[in-house]
Amino acid sequence: MLNSIIRFLYSINPDIIVQAPSRINLINPLDAVEGDFWMPSVAINGKTNPLSVFFYIKKIDQESRLKVYELKKISNKCSFEVKSEEKLSISRENFKQKFNRENKLIFATISRFLETYSYFKENFLKENIEIGLITTIPLQSGLGGSAAIIIAILYGFAKFFNIYKIH
Repeated sequence: MLNSIIRFLYSINPDIIVQAPSRINLINPLDAVEGDFWMPSVAINGKTNPLSVFFYIKKIDQESRLKVYELKKISNKCSFEVKSEEKLSISRENFKQKFNRENKLIFATISRFLETYSYFKENFLKENIEIGLITTIPLQSGLGGSAAIIIAILYGFAKFFNIYKIH
């Protein structure tokens, strides 16, 4: 499955690809934080499923957009379908309207980054980009799928816009 995902992502010809693995808590299976104490956790890969979020960014000529893909596995073959596609309108009101929709976590993450980091906002506004996301982490599985999405997005933008010296 991992090789299929990588081949698919490279066929899109992105400028960057980020993989953020799922995680499992070693002490408390319900949450990573217990009171004032952080619980140790570890990133995991599945044997046949990479249990990860994959995020890409590429420059485009058209208006910026978001694509979320669904992975379909039939026998040993994987296919990818666009589950949702939306314009990435920059206005704050437009982002707020999307906080109650399917891709709310993605828009909330971008919105928070825009609000808190002026260098990112300045550069984000200048670029026409396509961002895409594929996740193989089962929904509500306790494997940190939401955290993996947030990490993939933030790391991807930091790398794409050269915000930090990332190797």
